[in-house]
Amino acid sequence: MPRGTVVLARTRAWQRLLVGAAVFGMVFATLPSAAAQQASNDILVPSGYQVAQFATGFTSPTAFDRAPNGDHYVVDSGSGFGYAQGTPVPNVKIWKVSNGTPSLVYNGDTQKGLTAPALGIAVKDDDTIFVNDYSGLNRVHRDGTVQHLIDLPNKGDHGNDHIAIGKDGMLYWGEGSATNASVVGEDNQQLGWLQGNPNSTTFRAGTSR
Repeated sequence: MPRGTVVLARTRAWQRLLVGAAVFGMVFATLPSAAAQQASNDILVPSGYQVAQFATGFTSPTAFDRAPNGDHYVVDSGSGFGYAQGTPVPNVKIWKVSNGTPSLVYNGDTQKGLTAPALGIAVKDDDTIFVNDYSGLNRVHRDGTVQHLIDLPNKGDHGNDHIAIGKDGMLYWGEGSATNASVVGEDNQQLGWLQGNPNSTTFRAGTSR
């Protein structure tokens, strides 16, 4: 290829790069600052709808369900977020919210039975509260006692997930995968599950073994 052609190609490439940078700079300059974005409403809703705070006092809630009588039940998961660094990881809690006022049904600070993280909850009635934790499927009674129903496989990053009660009366839930992308790395070693489950594997969709 003639030398002049190479120089021309490089020149055009630099021109495209400079134009792209200029356009990016113009778009970036029109974005509001992080503080301004945070000060505005972070939740976008259709015209005519509003978002209002319903209940507070939770640490790391991951799911809630509405009971047939209208009460809401919230699972405070005991996951590694929602609390100040350097403080102990909070325990699992189950809250009942009636008319916007939370009250504890199960308190992991003083009661035993649920293992963090607890990610799923489904409510049949106030004495039949299904909760998925890191050991399996459980039934929480209105007095906070826990009845372990079945063991479920938890051998990775993601535990037993959200629960739903079907119209057929059966329970349905998501089962977490060992990793995010079928790749085991140092973070899995740091989380601790890899030492106990070195043979745990997952596969990306569309792959087979």
